[in-house]
Amino acid sequence: MEKAEIRKKMLAQRHALTSKYINDNSDLIFDLLTGLREIRDAKNVLIYSHFNNEVKTGKLAGWLLFNKKRVFLPVVDGDVLLVADMSSTCFELNTYGVAQPERETACFVRPDEIDLVIVPGLAFDEAGNRIGFGKGYYDDLLAQAVNATKIALAYDFQMTDGIHPEKHDIRMDMVATPKKIYGRTGV
Repeated sequence: MEKAEIRKKMLAQRHALTSKYINDNSDLIFDLLTGLREIRDAKNVLIYSHFNNEVKTGKLAGWLLFNKKRVFLPVVDGDVLLVADMSSTCFELNTYGVAQPERETACFVRPDEIDLVIVPGLAFDEAGNRIGFGKGYYDDLLAQAVNATKIALAYDFQMTDGIHPEKHDIRMDMVATPKKIYGRTGV
């Protein structure tokens, strides 16, 4: 199956989800994530602001802040994602309707200052390959976050075979689903 077909299929399945399914599965993923050494040891964490039935990240953001982590969100700036401290300013909606720190007043850091990135996507395989929306925003950002552990969040149905990465695609270190963390190598 081509990437465009996989995107279309996953978007349709995600669009059909109930809020109970989203909340229950997001909670299961949260429970798995907070048990990871990579999450506990990270100091600077980039998460995403969930939208359009993605796995929710609000509870994780609160847990990270409570545990004295610096939490960052991506900010769309033209063709790139910038990394902004989520506590530094108010929020605004970007051109895609996603909440982000206000671009004009946010405090930004370089992507290479991030220890851990929580990554969204539409489909993943067990090797950590990812299909996003096709704009390349996250691949470009992740290529700069050279020392960061990359953990994608996905519902179980988003795990698939047949993802053929391209040269510019960045592989995830782990993919966390409600039932399992793929790519997990230690405790």
